[in-house]
Amino acid sequence: MQVKQIKQIIENYIKDSIPAVPVLGKVVKVYETDGKANFNNCIYSADVQVLMLDEGGNFIDSEVIIPDVPILSIGIGNNRGIFFLPAVGSIVKVSFLYGSWAYPVIDGVLPYFSSIPEHKKDDLNVYVPNNKNEEIKNLWKGNYGKVELKSSQYNLTGNTIINGNLQVNGNIIASGQIADLSGNKGNLSDLRNTFNTHTHKHGNDTTTPPNQTVGA
Repeated sequence: MQVKQIKQIIENYIKDSIPAVPVLGKVVKVYETDGKANFNNCIYSADVQVLMLDEGGNFIDSEVIIPDVPILSIGIGNNRGIFFLPAVGSIVKVSFLYGSWAYPVIDGVLPYFSSIPEHKKDDLNVYVPNNKNEEIKNLWKGNYGKVELKSSQYNLTGNTIINGNLQVNGNIIASGQIADLSGNKGNLSDLRNTFNTHTHKHGNDTTTPPNQTVGA
């Protein structure tokens, strides 16, 4: 038997017998689909270019691209879940379920070549790029030292309750009414109307309403 054939037999045996080990890879494309998902039709997946180790222990790009690798979630249920999709160029860890090359999954993203905002371990930071839309539903509950959200615009639908002080370093514009003391003492429109129409008793006479009005 030729040496080449023997080598091929050994390589096939190793490939079939030894479990696949996790590898690092670079995301080259991200996929997103709607609807019901299974392992072969996952909602979020990515094509990953495998990184190899050279003799000096440095990571280098290989020609191997694993297509359509499912991206694991940190929490998911029916019609709910939390996904953090890696950007193209991100370095991810690809593991193989049951040690099989046929079942790769992305189960981690490494912070290589990425800018990480300053934060503390008890902070919750959500950053949305200006050219992206991010919809956050039923944000998980927790005790955080600080919650910081940054975006060019936020759209909140539904009632919002803040149990604490609210500090605004800017203007407040409302299309509806603004009231204090649980709304029991009127609102800004009532105050404006009262000021614009109020009069004073002056002896037997009554003064006219102010010449200057607020927001009339």
